[in-house]
Amino acid sequence: MLVVEEPMGVTEAATVPQQRREQLLDAAVRYAEERHWDVFPGTWLEAVEGIERCSCGERACPLPGAHADRPDWAGQATGSGAAARRMWSRQ
Repeated sequence: MLVVEEPMGVTEAATVPQQRREQLLDAAVRYAEERHWDVFPGTWLEAVEGIERCSCGERACPLPGAHADRPDWAGQATGSGAAARRMWSRQ
């Protein structure tokens, strides 16, 4: 489970490539359905000018690629595979 103590202050999400988005969706649905974990979309690492950075866009991100993409994630997380699929398709 993801634990975030402070909002990151990011107002705009980066774009996830289609293939990566499908992998993230499949993993989220699997975690929700098979492991009964609550899930929510998070950030990922992406290469920017040859350097891996967090998709949140914060250059000095303290948790690159390892935090929720929204400050209200805890209230939005779901253990339903169908709800996870809907959530990922909207983001």
